[in-house]
Amino acid sequence: MANVPGAFTGLPELFRALFRSFFRFWGPVALILGVMSTSSLAAGGGQRALVLQVTALDNEAVTAYSAGNFEKMKKALVKALALARDDLGDEPIMARVYLHLGVLYVDGLNNRSAGVKYFARARAIRADIGLPSSMATKTVASAFAESKPAPARGNEPPPAAEPPRPAPRAAAAAAAPNRCPGERELADVKRQARDELDRLEKALGMSKDALTKERADSEKFRKEKMELERAVTELKQRVGQLEKENAKIDKLVNASSQRERKEREAKDALEKEKGEKDSLILDTAQRVQDLEKESANKDKLLAASAQRENQLRLAREKMEHDLQTALARDRERREWEERARAERDKLEAVPPVPARIPEPLHCPVPEEIQAGADLFVRCVTQPGIKAKTIVFYYRPPESAVFNALVMDPTKRGWSRAVITANKVTGKALQYYVEARDGKDAVAASNGSASSPNVVSVSSNR
Repeated sequence: MANVPGAFTGLPELFRALFRSFFRFWGPVALILGVMSTSSLAAGGGQRALVLQVTALDNEAVTAYSAGNFEKMKKALVKALALARDDLGDEPIMARVYLHLGVLYVDGLNNRSAGVKYFARARAIRADIGLPSSMATKTVASAFAESKPAPARGNEPPPAAEPPRPAPRAAAAAAAPNRCPGERELADVKRQARDELDRLEKALGMSKDALTKERADSEKFRKEKMELERAVTELKQRVGQLEKENAKIDKLVNASSQRERKEREAKDALEKEKGEKDSLILDTAQRVQDLEKESANKDKLLAASAQRENQLRLAREKMEHDLQTALARDRERREWEERARAERDKLEAVPPVPARIPEPLHCPVPEEIQAGADLFVRCVTQPGIKAKTIVFYYRPPESAVFNALVMDPTKRGWSRAVITANKVTGKALQYYVEARDGKDAVAASNGSASSPNVVSVSSNR
């Protein structure tokens, strides 16, 4: 606890304030009680002792409620009720007992109707009683607001054979002429003392909570300190182990350096001996090399002759291959020219742009096309549409991806494109068209990717 800076700071001042308030209100009570008659003191001694017992049990119930122990709270309140039901009657402490019973039944035992009844009894004894803030949950506050003052005694009528006993307050009223004149002042002081006692109990509870929190913080700090000390000890042990391991590594490094030095000396001796042998081998190799050079010259002449023959053969094969390639390209060129001529004839045969274009992007595509044949499509935008390019998207129904064709403008105002015959397959063809402006934004469209146009594809006959 000494390691926690500021532990319990301000608590002595709080306790001194509590005791000053306590004696400020209970001092007049003692003074007034001192002037009461001896007979009155003797008659009320037993009742005051009972009030103290019931108060202690009620405080025990409040503590159990704070700890969430509703069973212990119930036992304390039932015992208090059994002690004081017939003897204390309308004493203010009974209002607190009934109030706490109402909280128990509403919040702890889920019996709202019984809790409302106990709240009503408490308010019948003390009309200005209120819920402590620590118990004023939403459910409890609602039940307390629903309650109405009711007789403090039980709802059951007394037995007919035995007349009801007079309440202690009624007996006290009958003996009123014998009481001292300061009883009214005593009642006011008792009421003030009771209120002050409630306030002091609340303040004491808050100080207990603060003390508990301080103790918890101190315990937490102590545990954290122990954990840190344990971690430091483990780190020191780990550092010691690392130093030992480092010493072992240094020793191994020194041994390795000595081995390397010995190996280097042995290697130098071997290299020297090898150099002498290599000189002899070089002389022999030089003689062998001269012989190999003569043989290589002969092989080179033979290889040159064979290479010339191979080059001539490759050149002849290349000429034949180039001739075949040229013939094939010439055939492809003629076929392409024929197709281009036919396409040009079809494209140039398109009709002029109509005077009135029925939609922002107009594409007169037939509803049925022939499978295996080129499909020529044309589109035109209304004069108000500023389109830089027109893109034609198409796909067969079984395909998930659209193919895109950028349409070429014609002199007559149409934009044209050709879907080759190998793409016109299946039973249907889906398409949509978009006109895009200079910023590549869609200015107009005919269909869309999610809702494309569909044309039927008829099979070859």
